[in-house]
Amino acid sequence: MTSPADAPTATPAQVLQEVRFVERLADVESRLSPMLALATEGSLAKRNQTRRKLYHDSELIRVELEERMNEHGIENQWLTSPEMQEANKKLDAVRRQLKLDVMPASHSQLEKLYMLVRLVTMALLLVGWFSAFTVLIPLKLLNPVLRQLGVKKNYLPMDLISWGTASLVCIAACTEMQIEGSDHLRNLQDSVVCMFRCESCGGFCLDGSRRLQEFKKGPFYLREDTKKNVVPAIVFGAYELWPPGRLLISDAGVMHFLIASYLQTLVRYLPQYESNPKLNRNQNRLALRRIYLKAFTEDVPDHIGTPVSSNFVLKNVFYLYVIWAITYKVTWSSLVLVNSFCYFVDISYGTFMLLSLLTTLAGEVLMYVTC
Repeated sequence: MTSPADAPTATPAQVLQEVRFVERLADVESRLSPMLALATEGSLAKRNQTRRKLYHDSELIRVELEERMNEHGIENQWLTSPEMQEANKKLDAVRRQLKLDVMPASHSQLEKLYMLVRLVTMALLLVGWFSAFTVLIPLKLLNPVLRQLGVKKNYLPMDLISWGTASLVCIAACTEMQIEGSDHLRNLQDSVVCMFRCESCGGFCLDGSRRLQEFKKGPFYLREDTKKNVVPAIVFGAYELWPPGRLLISDAGVMHFLIASYLQTLVRYLPQYESNPKLNRNQNRLALRRIYLKAFTEDVPDHIGTPVSSNFVLKNVFYLYVIWAITYKVTWSSLVLVNSFCYFVDISYGTFMLLSLLTTLAGEVLMYVTC
């Protein structure tokens, strides 16, 4: 039986009146057509920035509605109340009209071939190169000695390898990335949950799609499990060049987005967010949602979201050649070394592969436990 203290203090209809839903939505809708007319001029980054600012105003109404329902203890009616269903339907209609502009897709056979080469290179890196990094795990044993010699955090061997693997991914994707707010990561005193936002996405869905949708609660469950703070991050420029449906893109596959187009992107790291223990998980989610909405309306450089220069593409082609050349050389040298080892130790190739498999599994377990 519900006690008087736990009884709802308002109805969904009253919440709509409290936030002046009708008036504020009418104001957004009145600015929608003129804004869309203005958003046909200027650079792609500026046009999309105009859309994002109006998107901020419309989504802020949604956030305030949900916040008030939490305050009144009727958050369970957010998706079931007819009044809220109608309000969300109207806000969704505005949201659909604020879809970001994208770069026209190229149908050049040469570009398609280039995409395919990068896709195969990405598979090579993820399957071959990254698996081989397990042999470098013993380098972690050098950390105490290097710290005594004055080597700072982020410059230890495994940290440098992490930087290298991230660079390899960017090379395979032909992505020129500009970073802002990296000090928010360098100055951390503890591990954090890094939560990315990709332009019009509230967060990557579990199915890997990048449609415009509600902000997901998943990272907050992870935060509670790990007892770590959240560092928000926003990625600008990616959606414009590889929206869902473009060549080599699958709505159900996150990894494919790295392959589709060579692009210039901006990643902004925001100050870490410390969840308020006095608020529930949903209220903390909404507080962070406000931070995201404000941050992603800030201006971005005009070149963000546009293809990289021809010189960058040529440099990328050279890097891809180097990756495959190193792969060929290391693979051939490894085969010669393995055959020589099997000959001198007098074991079969199958026995060697079994021992290698067991060693690899042990290395993976060690990495899981220590990294």
